[in-house]
Amino acid sequence: MSTNNVELFIVIVYILVEVKRMLRLKIKQLRELEDLSVRQLSEATGIRWNTLSDMEKNTAKHWPHEHLETLMKYFKLKHIDQLIEYVEEPGE
Repeated sequence: MSTNNVELFIVIVYILVEVKRMLRLKIKQLRELEDLSVRQLSEATGIRWNTLSDMEKNTAKHWPHEHLETLMKYFKLKHIDQLIEYVEEPGE
């Protein structure tokens, strides 16, 4: 992954502190497309299963850029919006 992409991940992680409730990871959708359980994805990526589960449910305190990069590589994603989506909160 290029330096620019790593820098983008770092910026995104910092931004998540402010807007995390509006951003959602698409891990579950990607995982289900591959017919994988959380544990199978954990074994394939080296990311702890409970960390993946928390990231899926948007209850993780943060999204380490190393995990985001690992998931991008595993699912062969080219753009960050294939992994992260913006969701407007009700009433906004």
